[in-house]
Amino acid sequence: MKRNRSEFREGGKGWIAAAGGRGAGYRRFSWGTGVLFAAALLCFGPGAGPAQGERVENGTLDEAAAEELALENSPAVRAAEAAVEAARARGRVLTAWRDPEVRGSYGRQRNVGNDAGGVRRTETLDEYGGLLRVFPMSPWVRRSRRRSGDARVHVAESNAAAVRRGVRMEVRGQYDLLVYYDALRPVLEGMLGNAARRREAAYQRRSAGEGGALDLVDAQRRYLERRHDLQDLLRRSEIARRRLAQLTGVALEKVCVTGGGTAPREPPAYMRDCRRLEEIAVSRRPEAAAASWELAAAEAELQAGRRERLPWPSHVQASYRDREGDGGESWTLQMAFPLPLASSSAAEVKLLERNVAVLRERLVAVRRRIRNEVQQAFAEAVAAFAEARREELSWNEVRRSCREIREGAGQVPVDVRLRLKEEELAAERALLEAQYACRRALRGLEAAVGIDFMRPASPAVPEPGGGRATPVDEGGGSIAAE
Repeated sequence: MKRNRSEFREGGKGWIAAAGGRGAGYRRFSWGTGVLFAAALLCFGPGAGPAQGERVENGTLDEAAAEELALENSPAVRAAEAAVEAARARGRVLTAWRDPEVRGSYGRQRNVGNDAGGVRRTETLDEYGGLLRVFPMSPWVRRSRRRSGDARVHVAESNAAAVRRGVRMEVRGQYDLLVYYDALRPVLEGMLGNAARRREAAYQRRSAGEGGALDLVDAQRRYLERRHDLQDLLRRSEIARRRLAQLTGVALEKVCVTGGGTAPREPPAYMRDCRRLEEIAVSRRPEAAAASWELAAAEAELQAGRRERLPWPSHVQASYRDREGDGGESWTLQMAFPLPLASSSAAEVKLLERNVAVLRERLVAVRRRIRNEVQQAFAEAVAAFAEARREELSWNEVRRSCREIREGAGQVPVDVRLRLKEEELAAERALLEAQYACRRALRGLEAAVGIDFMRPASPAVPEPGGGRATPVDEGGGSIAAE
């Protein structure tokens, strides 16, 4: 986890205190060594570069900065990016020729005998040889393998986009949860204070002989319930804050959200046509793009397997031989062709055909699942907007009724005022819960469709693309075309 400069300064002081303090350690380490060590730690340590603390302005963590920090801090994102690089390297390996083979030989032959005159003679013959063997790849097979490698790269890019999208959505969910908790906390504190005042009033009435024991028990129970609600909220808020700190790598005490906005009061224009959202999701979701590219890679591999059965030399060999003494010199060119009989190559082609059929059905299943997710998220968002609208009307009605009672003739008793305050706070709490449910439903629709609807700078909802889905980035924009 990255740390900011102030944390590294404190860490540097700890190291210097441990290694350069008074005593024997102080005599071994000079102040110059300590300063150089601290400078090296600041420059080359894991916190080098823009510090995370610099992105936390005025002690608050904004949503966009939280997403960027989470992307930098996520091991899953780094693993997905490494998978993309591995897919690129694997594509280069698929289209590369085998390394050629070069051989050289040298021999010496000595013949000893007598000539026709009986004189003993010795004859020495030197022999040189060389061989070059290359393994050419068919241009048609190479083209198919290149298509397969490119498709595998797009698969890895789509998977990486899906991982980044998942990290962003998780950060947004935790951020919205903290915003909701921060908005709900003063309401629950007000309800707890109001319950405490009602309990005190019940004690006073009981002491004056005006109230019964049941009123006091009811006031005590209401106070304990409000206190439990507030404690539970604080506990859940701390859990969400720790989770956001874990995602972003920011110190826990610096995780303070800024507000994040609220969901719109009326359903946006894009929520009028579920069919259109389904088409957009199918054409833009990284999962659909990955399944589509998987099918394209399998089809290219099947095409390469079929073309490998066409006649093409498996290797070409050129050899040279020179024998001194008798003037013997020879050149040889050899070519070897495999025989694609009904054996392993045919079985491999059959296996590739079945793999293509499986991936084609999987693509259909992925698109159907995406459509179902959009339909479910759409229905939940519509229901959440309707519920938020009802709670808003109820809140306005409660406020109006309480205002009329307060402004009516006569003095309003303390117990009645406390009851009115409790009704207003309960209505406000229900409204906040409905608004958070509405925002969460919109987040779910964002995740299902693959487009950021609630961002102020987001473009209008695009028209659904036709044809095969292409890999997309985490923001919903296309990054590659087939």
